[in-house]
Amino acid sequence: MGKEYSLNFYGGEPLLCFGLVKKAVYFAEKLGRESGSRPRYSLTTNGSLITDEAIRLFNKYRFALEISFDGTAQETCRQEGSSARIIRNIQRLLACPDIQLEVNSVFTPGTVQHLSESARIILDLGVPSVQVSISAIERWPKVSLRRLRAEMKALREVAIENFRRTGNVGIANFKGSRGKGFFFCAGGQDRFAIAPDGGLWGCFLFPGFFRGKEKTAEFRKYYFGRVNDLAVSLKKTIPRVAAKYARLSLDNFSTSLGPCLFCPEFETCAVCPVAAALSGSPLGKIPDDVCEIQRIQLRERRKLDKELTGAS
Repeated sequence: MGKEYSLNFYGGEPLLCFGLVKKAVYFAEKLGRESGSRPRYSLTTNGSLITDEAIRLFNKYRFALEISFDGTAQETCRQEGSSARIIRNIQRLLACPDIQLEVNSVFTPGTVQHLSESARIILDLGVPSVQVSISAIERWPKVSLRRLRAEMKALREVAIENFRRTGNVGIANFKGSRGKGFFFCAGGQDRFAIAPDGGLWGCFLFPGFFRGKEKTAEFRKYYFGRVNDLAVSLKKTIPRVAAKYARLSLDNFSTSLGPCLFCPEFETCAVCPVAAALSGSPLGKIPDDVCEIQRIQLRERRKLDKELTGAS
């Protein structure tokens, strides 16, 4: 085991099994003391089940927390009355210095008009980072893509205002490395996910994607097997299945226009193959609207970089 590794809790809603999360943390800490390894923790939650006990655990072990909260679209697409409760919990978490907090807001063709204002409101709460996620489950008609262009432009303006006020862009989509390269899925390479049934996958998105497809050849291609069974065949199974995941890179993806390899944005684009396939496309086949969504975001990021460079 390496000196440092990440232990990430996803769902569904992991706080429905908070006792299990707590046991896993205590086990990882015990293992760390014995082996010299150092675990780092993250957890993704909708924020509705956060208790004082959970906050104490998160703060003590320096969790990176991702709260799913859709701002002004929350009452439209999630439980009615949930906004006030989640905002209160966000404020409680912000008072804990050792919790690293990010809010993830998901927008669809039906809620895209809320995008920029939601980000503004969340940043105004004092949240240091907002990830704006564009749902790929539904297809995006041209009229919704036009609205997305306008909202992403407005989001860039929100980011600039926040940078001038705090020195932080605040929008995760506009942060991070700006170097060139080509995207590959890290699933099965430097990370694994355990599903509730004990199945082992390369990434937490795969169990949901393959639900109901257990008898397909593609399922068998990406399924490592059950954790208990792997103890016997670990050395053979892991490399064989990991090799399939290694093919999930942008140079092997395509759209209706042809291979992504020939796209001018090849070295700057990054599309999660599972997220792109959630609407029914095969893995590695990128729907045209997902491709356009990427172009819209890349264009606004370049404009933001140019404005910030000019400002400095």
